[in-house]
Amino acid sequence: MPTEIEICNSAIAKVRGKRILTLNDDSVEGRLCTDLYSRLRDSLLRGHPWNFNKQRASLAILVDVPVWEYENTFQLPSDLARILKTDIPYDQKWAREGNTILANRDAVNILYGKKITDASLFDDQFSEVLAWKLASEICYPITQNASRSETVANSYKEMLREARSMNAQERGSIEQVTANEWLDVRY
Repeated sequence: MPTEIEICNSAIAKVRGKRILTLNDDSVEGRLCTDLYSRLRDSLLRGHPWNFNKQRASLAILVDVPVWEYENTFQLPSDLARILKTDIPYDQKWAREGNTILANRDAVNILYGKKITDASLFDDQFSEVLAWKLASEICYPITQNASRSETVANSYKEMLREARSMNAQERGSIEQVTANEWLDVRY
């Protein structure tokens, strides 16, 4: 599994820039990678339900009770990138406010996308998508070539589509949508 530096150097190679040894390199490439890497990683982790970063959690109930509308407040995990699913039935209200969930129940379980910062835990295709995304962001500042930047951006989009497709194929069993009274209504 690649390291942050390897992902950054892969991005730099895609735009024909100069390799870096650390994220603290005092070069255009080093400064761009330092400025963009974490933000782009977190954006990609939040942007899709990747299989490698899924995590389940039972949320801790907090002593702070909402002022109105809900009975309880639950603490979200500190490493949360995205809520994927809750065990709250579709007909019960809930809301996310800040780093909490408000609900009218005594317990809440969630499936969430975990914010992973250790690059060695990334799926190989995710690492490649991150490298292409980073390349698409650093291409123009490094090359000053709009045509090359467009080519790199298109390569990122293609890699993202491929990675999402592969991720979906490994998702497991699919939830069945069943008809209910609301869906059976005819106009």
